Amino acid sequence: MTPKKGYIADLSLVLICLFWGTSFILVKMAIMEVDLYYFVFLRFILAVFIVGGLFYRRLPHYNLKILRDGVIMGAALFGAFALQTIGLKYTSASNAGFITGLHVVLVPLMLALIFKRKPALNATMGAVVCAIGLFFLTVGDTFTINRGDVWVVLCAVFVGLHVIFTGWFAVRHDVYLLALTQLVTVMVLSLASSFILGEGPVSPFALSPFVILVVVVMGIFATAFNFTVQTWAQQYTTPTRAAVIFTMEPVFAAIFAYWWGSEVLGSRGYLGAALILAGIILTEIKITEWREGKNGSHTDDRADTEGSSL
Repeated sequence: MTPKKGYIADLSLVLICLFWGTSFILVKMAIMEVDLYYFVFLRFILAVFIVGGLFYRRLPHYNLKILRDGVIMGAALFGAFALQTIGLKYTSASNAGFITGLHVVLVPLMLALIFKRKPALNATMGAVVCAIGLFFLTVGDTFTINRGDVWVVLCAVFVGLHVIFTGWFAVRHDVYLLALTQLVTVMVLSLASSFILGEGPVSPFALSPFVILVVVVMGIFATAFNFTVQTWAQQYTTPTRAAVIFTMEPVFAAIFAYWWGSEVLGSRGYLGAALILAGIILTEIKITEWREGKNGSHTDDRADTEGSSL
C-alpha cells in the first residue's frame, strides 16, 4: 500500500462522515411520514440500482465466498440501520449521532475480545469515559433512560461489527461486488421487515416530495456512495483507524441537527457529548500503542484480521 492511497482512503472516510452526519436529522424527519423499514428499503433499492449499474461487468467474477461475506456484512448493516432508525423515532438526532459514535470505542474492545488479548489501557479508559458521558447524555433528571437511546446503543454494537467485518472481508474480495452484495442484503431484509414488523410498502407516488427528496439524497450519497467507498477505503486502513475517523460523524450530526432541526442538547447533554468525544480521543491514542509494541514491531489489528480464517 502506498502512503498516497492511505491518505486518500482516510479523506474518503471523512467525506463519508459528512454525508452520514446529515442523515440523522433528515431520516428523523422522513420517518414521521413513512414506515421506517420501508424507508430503509427505498434508499437501499436506489443504491442497489446505482451500484449494480456501475459495476455489473464484474458479475462474472462473483462467487459463493463473496455472497457469504457480503451477506454477513449486510446483516450487520441492516441491524445497525434498523435499530438506529427505530431509535430516531424516540430520541433526538444529536443524541443518536453521539451514541452511534460509541462504536469507535467498541471496535478495539471487540477486537481484543476476538483475539483473546488484554485491551489497551487507553481503550479501557476511553470506554469508561464514554460510559460516563453516555449517562449524562441519556439519563434525564428523573434518572429515566429514553428508550430511543437504548435502541441506538444497540445500533452502535452493530456498527462496530460492520466496521470489523468490512475490514476483514474487503482485503479478500472484489470490493465492489462485496459492497453490492451487502446493499442487496439490507434491501431484502428491510422489505421483509416492512411486511412483518412495519406498516408495509406503499406506492412511491403516495410519498410526499420531501420524503422522495430524502430518499434520493440518502440513496445516492449516504448509501450507494458511502458504503461502496467505505468498502474500498478499508482495504488501506485498519478497522480501528476507520472507527476513529468515524468520530467526526456525531459532530456533523450535531451541527446539522442544530442547523436544520434547531436541536439543543442542554447543559447535561453537552457535558455527556463532550465526555463521549473525550473517550473516543483516548481510544484513538491506542492506535500507536497497538502498532508499536515494546520492540517497535508492527502489530496492528490488520495483521490479525488478515490472518483470520473468516
